Amino acid sequence: MNLCKLCLKNNSLRNSHIFPQFITDWIRNTSVTGKMRAGITPNIRVQDTKKTKLLCEDCERLFSKFEKYFSETIFKPVLNADNPVLNYDYELQKFAVSLSWRMLVVSIQKCPWKMPEHKLAAEKAENQWRNFLLHDTDLHGYEQHLLMLRLVQGASNIKSTNVNVNWYFFRTIDGTIVQNSKEAFVFMKLPGFVFISPLRPEPFFQMKGTLIGKKGKLEFYKQVPSSKIFRFLIDRSEETLSYLGTISKRQKDKIETDYYKNQNKIKDSYGFKLFLAEEEFKKKTFRTNETHNSI
Repeated sequence: MNLCKLCLKNNSLRNSHIFPQFITDWIRNTSVTGKMRAGITPNIRVQDTKKTKLLCEDCERLFSKFEKYFSETIFKPVLNADNPVLNYDYELQKFAVSLSWRMLVVSIQKCPWKMPEHKLAAEKAENQWRNFLLHDTDLHGYEQHLLMLRLVQGASNIKSTNVNVNWYFFRTIDGTIVQNSKEAFVFMKLPGFVFISPLRPEPFFQMKGTLIGKKGKLEFYKQVPSSKIFRFLIDRSEETLSYLGTISKRQKDKIETDYYKNQNKIKDSYGFKLFLAEEEFKKKTFRTNETHNSI
């Protein structure tokens, strides 16, 4: 018997995912090999993402309800849309808070806080978010933001790898607490989506068109991240994907063997879809240059 971090009752705890299970399943099911690799240890194959003793059965079931809504109503339809328009209801806000709350709870004690007030703010945010998830209390100014990601055309490869920022956008999961001397927020990136949850109950001016209300609509072409947020995404992608350059020859041989065994899956993989999109962009760029040269 242990204390459930959400309802604060002594109960048998589940091995809870920090990132929802359906995300892990989607990444594996849309890959060629059906395998995943850990971010900072790419020479190790993994079948699942990190779990921790976090929630009791009832609270796990509550979170599963929010995950089911996001998976079926938003994740799959929006991910495959060229110009997504996201109509949502109250459960999107619940999913966003549940996602950031998990990261905050497992990070709050071990995070190297840059400012003492950031940790104090984090403790207050955790309490407010927990009450919102359990009791439908008001968020009292704690904003939740959702940024939809799309293909960065013509992106250059990360050093020592054959992948670019699009692989980070669509084939990885990532989460952390971001800080500077003034601001702190929880950052959670799923394939195609970024959730940002500031730790203070005040307007977050780093993005436009991304605020999640109780009910509403988000449109991709009306979303504008600040230069700071965009730069953070690029830096984070380089930091995360740079570890791919450390994959050993033995592991590269294993990957090549798996690709050979699963050639029939290549055309249906999401990585191949990114490759085709990039090739189409190159063709368009070439045709445009050719037209300009002939004038």
